[in-house]
Amino acid sequence: MKLTIITPCSRPGNLPRMKPGIDAGRVLIDIDWRVVFDMSVCYPFDIDGAIISGANVDGSHFGNGQRNAGIDATHDGWVYFLDDDNAIHPKFFQGIAGAILTHPDKRAFAFQQSLFERGNRDVSPADMRANHIDMAQVLIHRDLIGSIRFELDPYNADGRFIEAVYQADPGAWGFIHQTLCYYNALR
Repeated sequence: MKLTIITPCSRPGNLPRMKPGIDAGRVLIDIDWRVVFDMSVCYPFDIDGAIISGANVDGSHFGNGQRNAGIDATHDGWVYFLDDDNAIHPKFFQGIAGAILTHPDKRAFAFQQSLFERGNRDVSPADMRANHIDMAQVLIHRDLIGSIRFELDPYNADGRFIEAVYQADPGAWGFIHQTLCYYNALR
C-alpha cells in the first residue's frame, strides 16, 4: 500500500514534532511525506524522510494552494492531508490499513476525530459536506480525487473539497467509527 501524506507548511517548527508519528507508520505502509511550503510565509528546509517543495499561489489561503500542489505531484495510491498544526493519531496507520484490507472495494474512508476535552467528532454520510467534516478525517485514493481541487480562498475549502469528492462517487466511501485522527493536536 502506498500512502502520500501532504502537509501544507507555514509553521516549519512543527515538522520535527510531526515526524516521529509519520515514521512509526513506515513499518506498515510505504509512505511519501510531501511537505509543500508556503513560500510567501517561510522558506523550505530539509527534513529527513520528507519530499520538499514550495508553492507561492496568489489568492491562496489556509494552505489550499499548497494542498493542490501536493495533489498535482501525486499520481497514484492513497492520499492523506496532515496540516502542520496536527499530528498522526497512534491508531491511524493500523486503522486505515485494516479498513483497506477489509474493504478493498472502497476508495475513500472517513473516520472519527478526537477533539480532546470536547470529545470526538463522529462521521456519517450526512457529515460529508462543508462545515461538518475536517480534512484530517479522510483518506482518499488519488484516482477518486481526479481533477477535483481545493478552492484557494475560503476557510472551509477542506469541507467543500471533501463534499465534491464524496458527491463524485458516494458508494466509494467507507466509514470507520473509530477515532483515528486529531484536531489541531500541535496548537
